[in-house]
Amino acid sequence: MFSWRKAASDGSQIGGIPPVDLADPTLSLGARITALRIRKGLKQEDLAIAAGIATSALARYEQDKILDIHPLILQKIAETLKVEPVLLIPPRIQPESGELAEFFSPSVSYGSKIKQFRISRNMQQKELAEALGVSRETIRRYENDHSKPTKRIMAKLEELMRFI
Repeated sequence: MFSWRKAASDGSQIGGIPPVDLADPTLSLGARITALRIRKGLKQEDLAIAAGIATSALARYEQDKILDIHPLILQKIAETLKVEPVLLIPPRIQPESGELAEFFSPSVSYGSKIKQFRISRNMQQKELAEALGVSRETIRRYENDHSKPTKRIMAKLEELMRFI
């Protein structure tokens, strides 16, 4: 049985225990974060502080108690661990080829696309917020690129675009 505490910071074997294989498609998101954190020699608290999240939230991510991690948080964790965000996501749940890279690309402004959609449909921020089940302030933050929608909200937005 693998022991996280015995993992080497460089990923080499310790006491006959093999390192975690990040190419393993069955390895969960939480296990990937944990393995990379330990390889970097970081404690949960160190990673949480560096990524700007609560230690309790990081613990829940690592235990796979929270599976729908907001892309911006995932990106902060990846940046702190000095890896690409795609490395944290198990292959079986990665979006179609190119979509993930586009999502994390700083050159893509979801805010302007959301605003363009809303204006093209003659909708107020409040109307779009109600249709998506979020606050008007959340729509404002999306449109100003202060935050990105979660996968759930993006799915709702795509559905809305098809029917309006």
